[in-house]
Amino acid sequence: MSSDKYPFPPCAWKNCTNHEYIGCAGYKDAWPELVGQPTEKCKAQIEKDNPLITVVILGRDEERTDPYGPYFCCNRVYLFVDEGVCYFIPTVG
Repeated sequence: MSSDKYPFPPCAWKNCTNHEYIGCAGYKDAWPELVGQPTEKCKAQIEKDNPLITVVILGRDEERTDPYGPYFCCNRVYLFVDEGVCYFIPTVG
């Protein structure tokens, strides 16, 4: 599977494999309070809380990678939305 298939920037840290990675230290890495909130509000809050990451918005039926699989990335947050509302806890990965 080629990496150009996934809409996210190249990983900034090559050894990034999980939430324990030090590159994310000091910044928020999960937003459970955003479930049920509008997409743009979620995106703005995530970017404010962690300026190191890029928010990737994906609809319910869009293809995505396993957040704990081989495509984990410390400078990305998938924002899973359905009808303009976040339905899954956004987390770095």
